[in-house]
Amino acid sequence: MKRIAFFHPVDDHYGASNILAYIISFLHKDYICDVYVPKITGVMRITISELELDNVNFIELDFLPLAHRKMFNIKGLGCWVFQNIKLLKVLFENRKKYDLIYINTLSLFSISVLCRILVIKNLVHCHEFLAESFFGKMMKFAVGLGADSVISVSNHVHSYISDGSSKYKVIHNGIPDVSLPDSDRSQGQTSIIDIAFVARIMPEKGHWFLVEALEHINDNVLNKIKINIYGDAPPLRPELYEELRGIINEKGLSEIFCFHGFCANVSKKISQSDLCLIPSMMADPFPTTVIEALRAGKVCIVTDHGGAAEIIDNKSNGFLIPPDNAEQFSNLLTDIVLKKYDLAKIGINARLTFEKGLTLDHFKEKMSAHLVKLI
Repeated sequence: MKRIAFFHPVDDHYGASNILAYIISFLHKDYICDVYVPKITGVMRITISELELDNVNFIELDFLPLAHRKMFNIKGLGCWVFQNIKLLKVLFENRKKYDLIYINTLSLFSISVLCRILVIKNLVHCHEFLAESFFGKMMKFAVGLGADSVISVSNHVHSYISDGSSKYKVIHNGIPDVSLPDSDRSQGQTSIIDIAFVARIMPEKGHWFLVEALEHINDNVLNKIKINIYGDAPPLRPELYEELRGIINEKGLSEIFCFHGFCANVSKKISQSDLCLIPSMMADPFPTTVIEALRAGKVCIVTDHGGAAEIIDNKSNGFLIPPDNAEQFSNLLTDIVLKKYDLAKIGINARLTFEKGLTLDHFKEKMSAHLVKLI
């Protein structure tokens, strides 16, 4: 049986980790999968165990060369170089063990270069869009030198990472289907529009943009809106949680917001809502939240840039709004509350979008075919 080594920067419950778990879920029957992470927390193991997988081994390497912006000082760069040297030794010792090295996310981009030095076939799965930074351009150059294949999660990401050669390919993520009670699929059955906003709490994800939009809505409409915030502030910016709550209180909007923090079963929460917000100010590569909402047959409001805009057809299976127009955002929310749109019909189209191209089976078909050719 062929063997693949997966290198992943963190054992957690967020997008790239879940996508990797889904990939392993359909590769384990044909390949032995060794998953290298800096620290084993057991979170990904739980996800994988739920899928009843065999041939999956977690291996802890606390010296994986994780690249990040804050490492750019003498001590940080020295540590990163030392980590690469240590990993080079591990790769050399195992160079005949693996048929493929699978590098999940650009944060471990240097592994691709190490593999090229050792003539080990490797694939980089790119979940990031870093075109505007020197750091991102450096990563792109290194991956172009080192990787035998580069998979982008969206055309948006592809536009950044690709040099136009045939080794670059776009494969949209897919997720497992779930069975939802009929009551969870109902849209607009009460006068209150229940809204789910799933994201790390930070200006880049659109929380402040939402507050600005709500300021333009009159009280009669606001009284019919309930917004559930699922997610915490980033670990390195914990102050953003209280900062957002402070702004909401200052604007007199606290009655319509409910903060839940991190939610392990957020897919169920999305399925119980009428509307899902992904108003990101930054061009997200391909947010899994959008796919989860489509899977549940729920209507999304998405900013018109990044990977999410590739699968949302405005007013057909969701809504697109400019990322710099709070008034247009507020007008759309008002129209939805006043039932100027048929959310049930749009939700049906959302579900069809998922079924036609974003299921785990679609993802499996495309990814497996690519790996067979590569290996």
